[in-house]
Amino acid sequence: MKIAIFDPYPRVCGVTTTRLVLLDAFRNLGHEADLVTCTKSGKAPCYWGIDSNHKHYKNGRMAEWGVRWFDGMPDKIFRADEMGSELNTYDAILLAEPKCPMLDKGAEKRLDWPDYYWALKETKTPWITCCFSSQYSETQAIFAEDLLKLPNFSGFVAIRECHLKSLQDRDLVGDKPVKFIGVHPYRVRNAPDAPVPTKKALGFIGRVVPNKGVTVLTDAIPDLDDSWEIEIHGSTSIGMGGCATLFIADHLKSLGYEISYGAVNKKDRAEVLRPFPWVATKKGAPRVEYFGGYMRGDVLNVCNRFAVNVSCTSSEFQQEQIESTGMEAMDAGCIGLHPDHQLIAAPYKAVDIPGFTKPPSYKKPFEFHEELMNAIYLAEEIIGTDTHRQWAAENRKILKELHSPERIAEVFVELMMEARS
Repeated sequence: MKIAIFDPYPRVCGVTTTRLVLLDAFRNLGHEADLVTCTKSGKAPCYWGIDSNHKHYKNGRMAEWGVRWFDGMPDKIFRADEMGSELNTYDAILLAEPKCPMLDKGAEKRLDWPDYYWALKETKTPWITCCFSSQYSETQAIFAEDLLKLPNFSGFVAIRECHLKSLQDRDLVGDKPVKFIGVHPYRVRNAPDAPVPTKKALGFIGRVVPNKGVTVLTDAIPDLDDSWEIEIHGSTSIGMGGCATLFIADHLKSLGYEISYGAVNKKDRAEVLRPFPWVATKKGAPRVEYFGGYMRGDVLNVCNRFAVNVSCTSSEFQQEQIESTGMEAMDAGCIGLHPDHQLIAAPYKAVDIPGFTKPPSYKKPFEFHEELMNAIYLAEEIIGTDTHRQWAAENRKILKELHSPERIAEVFVELMMEARS
């Protein structure tokens, strides 16, 4: 089967990461698959951060700004007014998800529909979409109602039932077929008996916003002794998330840390346009480090820098699965600090934070401080022990079996085959 994975706005995020993993899995299953998108001109904007060696841009202006921080470039970029006919050459289409905030807001201001809507309206190829979160309300998925009522829309793949709730509340699911995959796809790279990190460091990797769990780490700073190192790896956020990031920076300042923002290299266009990195430092206290290059490097290697990982799930209902960076930390052998696992489907080996059913918001950053500190003390006792190695082996086994990209891709293929029939 010839499959188009339609990502309207490729970017550095979990959604695009999942598309790339599925793309690889579809091909491993013997299907012809492309990651596709469209723009007005049929060319990639400069702010996508094109690799200068990318086959489509070797001779263009993009080569001047060529960077390697984003590996998620589409295989094919079409003109928006030709996208519908180009999609007709495929047997099935997987739309990234039933929204694209980066494009939806602009279309709403223009009193128009976004280009990806017009492309799917014009194509005759059946298409499905995937729900990876609970965030599809009228304000979060502006065009979902029009989109999901198109005649060739053929069904949903969702991680868990709760991810369909906001669409069900809008009466947009109806009798369309739905299949559940339970977890995000992830390809394990470490053997079960691979070494585990033993450095006494507590780390976070991801966007520096409260709902990703970073406040769990910043809450612990005042009570940690100087033998601990703390590493915050990630980026700031834009929009309302940026306000939360500033709150976290202010919180660190109140603890005596000095905040400085990363220098911008004007020759590197992507560096100018992506959210600025920041670093918090305090002499004589646990070190807080910003690792600004993880987007360009290997997250798995970054996770080897710390033994204890803060990887809280991001749903306000705490029903989200472990995200990409959390899975890479587990693959690296980190000891995870997670909320009560009764609310998470997969049986990951980690230190639970009792009563921690929801990441502390920026309004109540110390809500679960005592429970958090007890969890850190438990994790400290495990670092480098046989228990640590056993947990790492079991987590890698869970990732390999439950998160298998091919197993999950088969669910998508099954729904696509049903749509074609």
